[in-house]
Amino acid sequence: MDPNLQLDASRGDVVKAIRQLAENLGRTPSSMEMDASGEFSTAVAQRLFGSWNRALRAAGFEPRMRRNISEPILLGEIDRVVEKLGYVPSSNEFEKHSRFSLGPYWRNFGNWEDSVEAAGHEPRRSIETTKPSNLYYGPNWPRQRSRALERDNHCCQTPGCDFTTQSHLERFGCDLSVHHIVPIRAYVDEEGVLDYKQANTLDNLVTVCQSHHRLWEQISPLRLDLRPK
Repeated sequence: MDPNLQLDASRGDVVKAIRQLAENLGRTPSSMEMDASGEFSTAVAQRLFGSWNRALRAAGFEPRMRRNISEPILLGEIDRVVEKLGYVPSSNEFEKHSRFSLGPYWRNFGNWEDSVEAAGHEPRRSIETTKPSNLYYGPNWPRQRSRALERDNHCCQTPGCDFTTQSHLERFGCDLSVHHIVPIRAYVDEEGVLDYKQANTLDNLVTVCQSHHRLWEQISPLRLDLRPK
């Protein structure tokens, strides 16, 4: 997709693209189909309309209700949004950036906080302060995440796991995760300020797949025996 085209898109352009894709498919397109085959990404639709479902309705379609989304795909979507934003979002923020509504998370995990924990992240309630910006993973997070992925050859580091970036995208529809071995909350001081430089050191980051993210969370701050480099 042309980056300039994505930035210059109007609401009318996105509506037209959704209708064209629906005509090609013969049905209401999903967000994944829009990302794969549409003229614009779902991120553009979310920016202009507030959510993918609102963009669909603007184009004259009712959202497709997916009730059989697997737990790994749901948790992978949380990972994708967290890594896109650089912090753990509230449920309202998540819905603005997610391809899915909150309904499947409530049905599968009971509430938003438990959904976040199941995905291997620290719920906002645990480190929330009067300054929301303190939840941010820090300005060095995108670079450190990229460095961790490169160091780990874009492969899950769980022993015996063969997931790569490409196979993970095909299976879960999102990139591999970069996990904090020592939880992020350990680097938040009494005033609620995150020491992001220490939290995001390469030694504290490891690339993991959605299938094993919860395992790493459960043993934190311990480490699994990593595959040989």
